[in-house]
Amino acid sequence: MAFRPFRITIALLTVVVLGAGTLTARASPPTAPSTPSTAQDKRGTAEPPVLKWTPCSGTFQCAGARVPADHSAPRGPTLGVGLIKMPVRDPARRIGTLFVSTGVVGGVSFVQAAGPSLLADLNQRFDIVGIDQRGTGTSEPAMRCSTYEQDRQIEKPLVADHSGAREQFVRQARALNDLCVQRGGPLLRKLGTTEAAHDLDLLRRAVGDRQLNFLGLSYGTLLGQYYAAQYPGRVRTMVLDGVQPADLSVRDPLRLDREMFAAAEAGLKNLFDWCRRTPDSCRFGDGAPEAAFDTLVRRLDANLTTHPGRHDLVTGGVLLGEAFQALAEPALWSAFAARLSQLSAAPLPTRALPSGENAVLAGYLGNTCVDQETPPDLTVHDRHARAAAEAAPRIGRFGAYAQVKCGLWPVESAHHRGPWTHQGDTPLLVVNNTRDPYAPRAWAKKILRDTGNARLLDVRGPGHLAFGRSACVNKAVIGYLTDIRLPARGSNCSTPLPN
Repeated sequence: MAFRPFRITIALLTVVVLGAGTLTARASPPTAPSTPSTAQDKRGTAEPPVLKWTPCSGTFQCAGARVPADHSAPRGPTLGVGLIKMPVRDPARRIGTLFVSTGVVGGVSFVQAAGPSLLADLNQRFDIVGIDQRGTGTSEPAMRCSTYEQDRQIEKPLVADHSGAREQFVRQARALNDLCVQRGGPLLRKLGTTEAAHDLDLLRRAVGDRQLNFLGLSYGTLLGQYYAAQYPGRVRTMVLDGVQPADLSVRDPLRLDREMFAAAEAGLKNLFDWCRRTPDSCRFGDGAPEAAFDTLVRRLDANLTTHPGRHDLVTGGVLLGEAFQALAEPALWSAFAARLSQLSAAPLPTRALPSGENAVLAGYLGNTCVDQETPPDLTVHDRHARAAAEAAPRIGRFGAYAQVKCGLWPVESAHHRGPWTHQGDTPLLVVNNTRDPYAPRAWAKKILRDTGNARLLDVRGPGHLAFGRSACVNKAVIGYLTDIRLPARGSNCSTPLPN
């Protein structure tokens, strides 16, 4: 089983938001945090939705699940959660349903694109169901903030260094947030991963499973942690691959970003080192790719001096976003090196601009901003920007004020703030690449401590996400999900660098 280009969809967790002039998004302090006891009171009070599966996209089936808009009012208004299913291939050996989540970045489209290759072995024993978290993707209503055209009116063209651009980001954040309030309306108060976890339990009941089987990828690992913490005993198996620790995400999102920036900076170094060692695969930089990359970034940003306000230019900031995305998949590094050579030869490179709704950004901001607590004090962001630039000279300066949008987010909401313990009989399986550019290994270790009941499979190698990269990882993940067979303590796998 091999899985390559579809991994990039997971990188949208950060890359899409990078491209919009933010990086990650946070929230103002909630007015009434939920607790494990209040979450438990909600369980079982709403009837599970009736799922009407209809054929879609060839061999897939699709459905929309009606769930309470507010789980504290289970008989009140509802909203829709979009689902896609790969029906089990061997019904006689069916275990149940495996829910797959990428969080707020396209669970349905991910399963549709990657499922037939990545999940084929698991599909022998499970119905595979991809989820579009409430407010995102095919879920209805979808969160709306801005169109790409409005984004370009609000935000300046991307440059590589935003470390001195606090006031620019404040103006942009207020304008975008106003649009989110105008266009998002009442939905803004109904989003967030706490509510999504309650949706997930209703979906588990709707498919008739006594316990949940779950594969969380990248941002989807947050949904898994929220569920395990709020529904003790309801988890049969749960794999978290490319993890983001919920506790750090909620309580100290600025620190979380700095640690991610540092991981990405190390990822760039890995890419440049590979480039030097494999000149036949990386035909860029004449043996000095790092210096050549920095020179190219400066030259592309300089084009804005003579062509100010042009969003269609490939600027140094746009190139940093592309580099950040390329780190997710080492198999594509050769293609990225060719892209760098192409840009170096072009006097004024341009790009096609997207149009229509920026639905991914809206769903991401709408959910993440109510989950997490970003300080509204802008001097805190100033200190963060300085620390980020020190920790990651390229990526940190690029994402310096990424948090401002959610620091100034106008909607407060109750959300789960911990604890994040998992009290089920089966430990969670945490899988993480040791040189993941988005999810440093320390985060995986933190999840082990926070949940108190998890097993780590270390995967030695670069790139984001480990499942599908090697037979060793695949065997461990499939054995755990199908037979509840944990890898031995201290087990590790490896993934090779491209030749």
